[in-house]
Amino acid sequence: MRTKIDIPGPLGQPVYRHWGRSQLTPLVRLMAVVLPRLFDWLFSLLLIWILAPLLIVRGFISQWQSGQVFTRTSLLGRYQAPFQKLAFAGKGKGRSLAVLFNILRGDMAFAGPRPLSKEEAAQVPVDALVRFSIRPGLTSPHQLHQRVAIAHEAESVTDKEFVYSETVKGDAGLIARSAVSSILGGGAPKPSPPSLNFVGISMINTTMEEAINWIVTQTRCAEKYHLAFVNPDCLNIAYTHSEYTGVLQKARRVLPDGIGIHVGCRMLGVSLRANVNGTDLFPRLCEKVVEQNLSLFLLGAKPGIADAVAANIV
Repeated sequence: MRTKIDIPGPLGQPVYRHWGRSQLTPLVRLMAVVLPRLFDWLFSLLLIWILAPLLIVRGFISQWQSGQVFTRTSLLGRYQAPFQKLAFAGKGKGRSLAVLFNILRGDMAFAGPRPLSKEEAAQVPVDALVRFSIRPGLTSPHQLHQRVAIAHEAESVTDKEFVYSETVKGDAGLIARSAVSSILGGGAPKPSPPSLNFVGISMINTTMEEAINWIVTQTRCAEKYHLAFVNPDCLNIAYTHSEYTGVLQKARRVLPDGIGIHVGCRMLGVSLRANVNGTDLFPRLCEKVVEQNLSLFLLGAKPGIADAVAANIV
């Protein structure tokens, strides 16, 4: 008598149901490699074609100034293979345009981790070496985060996250955001005053780590205090509502929240040390609370919301 045995998992399923998946997976993996490279090759070729007159003129200027067209910097690329990053020799604008030839040749990509020297590569943590599995980029996510003051994680952590989530659409978005941030944050470095003032509201110009440590320190004090996060919308309200302005002015600390505050700082000729927004601060505060064996009390919103948040945190 034959006994039917149910085998759990894919071994118990008809072969034809998994043929498509087994064939599709290598194809998806191949496209994940080919598409970003195809994007870089086509886009760099297009830019070189459009900018050809400028590149030729820049080359003649370099030759005239220094006797050579390019300068070369030794860096490590994909799989830690050495390559020479190009820049036009001499002085003046447009020197970095030569990197388009690196991208066309495949040494670099438009978006990716920052290319490192041998000395810098030796300092990369072992769990972040995956950054070398893709081409280094002309712009990196960590550099973008630095420009907009949200570089709360180490560069190695940001690079690793980028490698595991890279897509052509994501690369294009990173390039576009980097271009905008370069315009907003370009120029010489600006001073970073200890406090910022917008429409009579004084904000602490601090880092994410210092802000979290300050909050934890205050929990050991018996005195109650009011901490506020202020974004541009809050400033607009405060500008026309004196009562709300008074509430913010009485707060023990006011933290700058949002890219709009960063833009405002640039307009005032100063630098924002970090965009200490509540969205980025809260999960880091939760980690610190667990580490210090403290507790959180959630107040506000409709009935049941605080309970749902508490469950989601756990």
